[in-house]
Amino acid sequence: MKRIYVAIAIIFLINASIAFSLSYNDDGLQDSPWPMFQHDVRHTGRSEYDTSDNVGIEKWKVKLEDPVKSTPAIAKDGTIYVQTRKHLYAISSDAKIKWKVRNGDKFSSPAIAKDGTIYVGDIAVLPNGTIKWRLGIGEVDASPAIADDGTIYIASFNGYLYAVSPDGTIKWSFKTKEGIVSSPAIADDGTIYIGDIGGYPCYLYAISPNGTLKWKFEMGGIRASPSIAEDGTIYIGSDDARLYAIYPNGTLKWKESIGGMPNRASPVIGEDGTIYVGSGSFIGAGDIYALSPDGKIKWRITGIGGNSLVMGGDGTLYIGAEDDYIYAINPNGTIKWKIQPTSDEIYDGYYLACAPAIGEDGTIYIGTWFSSEKGDWGYLHAIKDGMPKGIKIIRPREDHLYIFDREIMKYRHTCIVGWVTVQVEITSEENVDKVEFYAGYKLRYTDYSPPFEWRWEAWKENSKNRFFLWDYILIAAKAYYNDGDAAATRWKSVEVFDISNLFKK
Repeated sequence: MKRIYVAIAIIFLINASIAFSLSYNDDGLQDSPWPMFQHDVRHTGRSEYDTSDNVGIEKWKVKLEDPVKSTPAIAKDGTIYVQTRKHLYAISSDAKIKWKVRNGDKFSSPAIAKDGTIYVGDIAVLPNGTIKWRLGIGEVDASPAIADDGTIYIASFNGYLYAVSPDGTIKWSFKTKEGIVSSPAIADDGTIYIGDIGGYPCYLYAISPNGTLKWKFEMGGIRASPSIAEDGTIYIGSDDARLYAIYPNGTLKWKESIGGMPNRASPVIGEDGTIYVGSGSFIGAGDIYALSPDGKIKWRITGIGGNSLVMGGDGTLYIGAEDDYIYAINPNGTIKWKIQPTSDEIYDGYYLACAPAIGEDGTIYIGTWFSSEKGDWGYLHAIKDGMPKGIKIIRPREDHLYIFDREIMKYRHTCIVGWVTVQVEITSEENVDKVEFYAGYKLRYTDYSPPFEWRWEAWKENSKNRFFLWDYILIAAKAYYNDGDAAATRWKSVEVFDISNLFKK
């Protein structure tokens, strides 16, 4: 009887060991809130975490040396990794920069392996910020994908897809017809899907894990990354203004004309199979489409598309749109809220050029790109709740004529004769300590109490064009909050009539 008990115990231990080995694997993608571009290797763009209590207020922002054009990744310890134009940053969930690594000119999004290694572009970085290895395979804007066996798939603009071991050894490479900016997606059977862009025709490629071609499907150029549904259907947009659905065997399921440039945004796949995709525009902002699994358009939102969407566990969609707002969109296509991220520096240009990431508590993380005469910079923004902030100039109004502080009429642009009272609208004004007013890139006046305004004697501006009656002057304002944060406006161009020239001899 004792032998039977011993045998049973041995069998139990063997089974437990097998179960443990199957459930635990040092390879593959980290089990974290948002470990890579579009959340997972199938690029569903869908988080399991509820975001219904996200009310669309900026919690914090961290200023970065360079602009951001890639999606952040979130590790299981809450660290947010974000790639700027020249650096990879590690930022804590309470807005502290842990470290940064200079790694060249890249717009790749990071991917986090189970052991914590961060892969971005063609480099591997340890969780402490030490570079583990660098491949040196040319320009890499595509984001890596990490297979279950730990193989890292990296695509280069040189037209090669590389399969790389965790130690940095290249296992194989596959040459496409054109360059690659599309990020690889991996199906459940290990097939890698990638698109190329350049000349015509371009292709969607299906590549076996051993590096051999399974099939290729001809279409227009592909900038965005494929997304793979539960049934294996591959969804991809092309620069021929169509969204394609391709069976896993490489045959066409359907294609739908959706206008604009759906080749720049990766589709999001809802739990019910609905496909959501943004489509860019050659003029202005593009559109967002929701399509059923059979390719029929369910709804469309105009004027805010272009970039890739992501989805919370509650079904809410999020996009950093081409009109410079971050939107939360209900699954039925109605807008829940929108917010424009703030800058603590006055700026000329501002861009949202990447998809957000979703944290475990429902916080939305997104990077931005700001520019001015001083150069370019970026921020990582955390959006959920807190004290709302923001400032904008509401007087003089856009495209109106003012004469000695009186608004006269609509005009071809903003024009001032004599002087005007500059007024601002400030979010949470009761928490503002002061507002600075600028003209011609110089601080002109500071107001310490509401209503925050400035009597601007525009005609006295020291113009560079002193032989003309008219000149263009840039004005701006910056609010300082009592929590140490600041919010600034964009430079606003105003045409000024210089009456002093009338009295010159």
